[in-house]
Amino acid sequence: MVPPGPIGLGAPVRRSRRRVGGLNQALSAGLGLVCGALALAQAGPTQAESGVGFRVMELETTGLQSHNCSVWVELANGLDRDLSGFAAELALLDPAGAVVGRKVLVIRDLRPGGHRIDGVGFKLPVTGRLPEQCGSIGAVGLMPLACQSGADDLFELCRGGLFELPGSQRPILIRRDGQAAPASLNDGGEAKAPRRFRAKTAKSLNIERLGVTLSSISVELARDFAVPDTIEGLLVTAVSAAAPAAESGLKPGDIIAELDQEPVLEPDGAEARLALALDQGRRSLLVLVERAGEELFTVIKIP
Repeated sequence: MVPPGPIGLGAPVRRSRRRVGGLNQALSAGLGLVCGALALAQAGPTQAESGVGFRVMELETTGLQSHNCSVWVELANGLDRDLSGFAAELALLDPAGAVVGRKVLVIRDLRPGGHRIDGVGFKLPVTGRLPEQCGSIGAVGLMPLACQSGADDLFELCRGGLFELPGSQRPILIRRDGQAAPASLNDGGEAKAPRRFRAKTAKSLNIERLGVTLSSISVELARDFAVPDTIEGLLVTAVSAAAPAAESGLKPGDIIAELDQEPVLEPDGAEARLALALDQGRRSLLVLVERAGEELFTVIKIP
């Protein structure tokens, strides 16, 4: 994405196009992700449990521009009814429990006793060598958003009956406190429901060179700074006076959604973007900021 017009230091520029609030788009054709759903017609759930079973089958590092980590998952319908649509937010967590990526999984037309295997592509912040991206994932969070059988809403039934299938390659952390979001089953797989998966603990980093302290958004910080469920990124918790961050117009409570047009969810990702800019001989960072419901662009000088 390219900001409209020139950027002036100290005066963030409003973004001309508002992003769709909430979750990123789910799987979409043409982005290079081989994610066609594979229906297993004969096999039933591998666990005699009445509900919806889930497991992570494989995490695969890729070098594609659209995503650098493909997560292959299996969903099993242990209910006695067809599932015409099931949607859930997948959250990838690092070993410390911080969320590093989110996407929506949408499964359609799954008969009782049926399985479905699907792939979801994530673009994770690059904080090390590419092969480390998927390997660093410690767990996968799963939060149901919608569940339907024809015209019948089965959200409460599916939410209460979610379980982890045997053999998952990563632990599954099931969240059952989210609200129903039927819009996540819109045609085309575009999910418009809010993200609500927050880590319990936050990771914080003071980047002295820029005069700013950044933190991942934990449940507590989201509450203290009144961060909406629809927002993700890095929370600005402190800005030093007369520092580059202050001169750019950043304020405590701002959310940095992107650095140099790349999403950032963890402070390490911001530090990596700064190091990359310096390696390339650049002396500034383009920043996309979420502030009070507005999206703004600004530039931070690198001293």
